[in-house]
Amino acid sequence: MGDDDELDRIRGNDPTLTEVRLRRESSDHVTSVLASLVDNTTVTTLDVRRTHLSVAAAVRIGSLLQRNTTLEVLRLFSCALDATSFCAVVEGLEANPTSKLKELRLHDNSLGSAGVRTLSRLLS
Repeated sequence: MGDDDELDRIRGNDPTLTEVRLRRESSDHVTSVLASLVDNTTVTTLDVRRTHLSVAAAVRIGSLLQRNTTLEVLRLFSCALDATSFCAVVEGLEANPTSKLKELRLHDNSLGSAGVRTLSRLLS
């Protein structure tokens, strides 16, 4: 499926699209997909493994998490997340009391002690 087709399906809330996989994608494509997912109501799994995420992309994920109420699985492993990027993700989760997120995978990132403290705060 082409990038434009995928974006159209996301924006159109295609009921057959429940999982989006972004593996080793360009920053521009990841940013476009994340922006489209903010108002999506069908995708339950977002898999962004092995993709170098910029701080801007992490902020987009945070924005997505603030508003999205259907996402249940978020895989962000091996994404070069640092504490700053991870804080943006956590802020999004904290701002959404209706979040359905059940699984958050973060291994192989560089969260550091500040990121671990942020994660601990989120879990308590």
